[in-house]
Amino acid sequence: MEISVCSSKNSWIVYFTFSLILALPLTGQAKDLDPNTVASVNAQNLSLPMYEFLLGSRHREDQENTEFALSEDELSAARSQAIEDLVLTEVLAQEALGLKLDQIGTNKIEIALARKTLLAQLMVRQIMDNITISEEAIRAVYDAEKPTSLYRFNLWITPSKNEAIKLLAHLQDKKPFKHSYEKIETPWLDQTELETSVVNIVDATPIGDFVSDVIEQDELWKVVQVIDKSKFDKPPFEEARDVIKADLTQAQVDEEIRKLSMKADIQVNPLHTN
Repeated sequence: MEISVCSSKNSWIVYFTFSLILALPLTGQAKDLDPNTVASVNAQNLSLPMYEFLLGSRHREDQENTEFALSEDELSAARSQAIEDLVLTEVLAQEALGLKLDQIGTNKIEIALARKTLLAQLMVRQIMDNITISEEAIRAVYDAEKPTSLYRFNLWITPSKNEAIKLLAHLQDKKPFKHSYEKIETPWLDQTELETSVVNIVDATPIGDFVSDVIEQDELWKVVQVIDKSKFDKPPFEEARDVIKADLTQAQVDEEIRKLSMKADIQVNPLHTN
């Protein structure tokens, strides 16, 4: 199982947002409720901590999605929306329980899976809370990064070295030459998609020229023409820092999950793997 780390530790928290407007005078009903209750539905109290949790998670997400602080009117609307959503969620949940929807077979499975998924995500959050990425580690990764080089090629693939050498000679002569080898034009490829030994050769080859030697790959021989190339410098450290930190965090989370998996007694039924 692969679990990706999100930029927000609370981004997995999902609540309904209802577009309905409650027809109930909420403030009029609040006189009989204690200060730790934000609302009551059929005598079932909705707690202040639950409301604050929902409001806080939404507020954090709003802050991540905008560089501007919310106005007082926007905060007031968010508070009203949170209460409304809690109330309507409780109304629907009570109705579902009354109809025993939670006792239907497929619904039981879905509820159980949702619970396990939430627990797994909470465990990932716990792992993230224990991870510290130092500035030195981020800087080391940044310093090791190189500019990105991109290339596009024309390729001709032959079954033998002799055929490739002969084809290369004729193509370099730019004279009419009948052959059955198909020209393949590649999309943009970066240096990580090329063998290390090939990169230096390609860098030394001017655009439009053929690589001077035929190249063997996967027991086939290739004639290569460089049709375009470009190089991009790495971004400034300030721009790359958060991305590198996220990658390092993801790597540590993946490693912790791997360790937990290695310690677990896992058996998979081969009847269900095909």
